[in-house]
Amino acid sequence: MFARKDLSTTNDSPPVGGIVPSAYSARFKVEAQPRESPIAWLQLDLDADLHFADGLVVLTDRRLIAFEPQNGETTPPAVEAWPLYATSGLTASEHAGVGSLELFSGEKRLARWRYTAAQSAAAHRLARRYAIQTRAPDAVVEESKTTVCPSCGAVLSSDDAECPACKPDVGEPSRFVLLRLVRFAWPWMPVILLAFVLTLAANGTSVIPLSLTQPLLDKVLIPHQQPGASPVDMRLVGWYLARWLVRRCWHGC
Repeated sequence: MFARKDLSTTNDSPPVGGIVPSAYSARFKVEAQPRESPIAWLQLDLDADLHFADGLVVLTDRRLIAFEPQNGETTPPAVEAWPLYATSGLTASEHAGVGSLELFSGEKRLARWRYTAAQSAAAHRLARRYAIQTRAPDAVVEESKTTVCPSCGAVLSSDDAECPACKPDVGEPSRFVLLRLVRFAWPWMPVILLAFVLTLAANGTSVIPLSLTQPLLDKVLIPHQQPGASPVDMRLVGWYLARWLVRRCWHGC
């Protein structure tokens, strides 16, 4: 049997007054037997028709008490209770974002409550507390090998590092992904080809200054550095420089 102070860890939010949510605190006190202590609880958010409605399932040290979900009704909720010795199992499962908490007595299902994925973690904790509470004293305690995804509420194996429901399978990337761009680029193909030609032309013009200065180096400056070289022909230098300036101005304009 769990102490009353442990109840704060049974659901995501701590209970008001150390017992159950404040909306059901008074009703629980009325329904509880003398010295009956709550162990865990699940706050329902769906009714049997999958409409949003508030309800509560409380596990005590003696019974499982259900305050049936109500959708805006002012009348007190219907209350059902089952002694733990008259039940045999409490299971929680989810499918397509909707959970189902089922109470069994042998092969017979006694009750079923519905909830959204947001309450999945609390539902599985309630089922585990029920299993511990109804376990025979000499039963072997087995380590739980399942956990609940905090994002979607899916039940995971302890070996699963990632939730397959939250992380969809990603196939191998195609080798021809870039070829899909051709379909979108085809209407702009003339512009793309023009840009390609202009790029080649711009790179080609970058070698023009080298071809203009090469005669100046080969025929004037380098021979002048040799011993016994003749004086520099300034007219030839002026001619090469003038031709270089004319070409530069022409391409610059």
